[in-house]
Amino acid sequence: MRRFTAFGWLLGVVAAAYLPCETASGDLQPASAAGVQVVPAQAWEAAPTLAGPMPEGGFPVPLNGTQPNSVVPANVMGGSSITAEPLLSDTVYRNRAWRADFGVMPSGTLHATGQFADWPDDPMNGIRFNLGYETDHGWGTRFRLSVLGQTWTGPGGGAVLELMTGTGSVDFYKRLFLESTEVVVGMGLGTGEVTVRVNNRQSDFGSGGGTAFTELWHPLLRFRRWDVGFAGRARVTVTMGSWENTLGSGTVDETEGDTMTISEIAWGLEFRRRFGVQQDHYWYMMLLVDTQSFNSPWLTVNTGSAISFSGLNLTVGIAY
Repeated sequence: MRRFTAFGWLLGVVAAAYLPCETASGDLQPASAAGVQVVPAQAWEAAPTLAGPMPEGGFPVPLNGTQPNSVVPANVMGGSSITAEPLLSDTVYRNRAWRADFGVMPSGTLHATGQFADWPDDPMNGIRFNLGYETDHGWGTRFRLSVLGQTWTGPGGGAVLELMTGTGSVDFYKRLFLESTEVVVGMGLGTGEVTVRVNNRQSDFGSGGGTAFTELWHPLLRFRRWDVGFAGRARVTVTMGSWENTLGSGTVDETEGDTMTISEIAWGLEFRRRFGVQQDHYWYMMLLVDTQSFNSPWLTVNTGSAISFSGLNLTVGIAY
């Protein structure tokens, strides 16, 4: 190989030296005589292959996009390095992931005037749990469970008041990416449970039906690994079921043909923190104002009351 390389170099020098070249006078003469500098041929070397993880602190590689914040070595660009800007138009959160979160909801009851008008306005506790999987195209499925409860005992162990509500659903949804904004739309199967107890009388409502919902996240502040954004969500679940007296004469007359509309709306802030080699995972925390309403026509007609809750929702989750 070295023998052929040396031969090619010598041949190039000789050919260039005797290659005709036009002078100022229009005559043709060898290039060496015309004062033209002859540069010997150089052996070609392939540029090194880029490998390894992206630099620390850069954005992850978005789907269908080039790697932002990536550094191209100087020997590839001919002596200078360049750094690409983050592609904020192609969200960094578009990744397939398991998603799970757990939230606590300290709330207060908001009863309409009626049989339960004197219900104590003490804080009540609630929890919410979500678990699901989402593809890198935004299609997802999740299981959702929410429970709110309150038990109050009067002075001296007299009156006993208990209110329990629960909702569950299997959600099917699509997450849309509008530049950096995320919009979730979906529907699924839902259930609704209500228990109302006053002293030695208790009634339970069990039902099932459909649910539809939408969610929104829009970044307000963006940092190297942190994002702070506005979060909002709304859901309506319509179920059909029956009221049953499970203790004494019950608090709501029995019926087998009632519907319940469960409305939920929440808004606030969501903090996200990315992690991983490509920053393709993140954990998040939401602080929301959360309001729920359980509207049953039979409950309103029979007792002149309605059940609503309003309070805070503190949720911590992970997308991995």
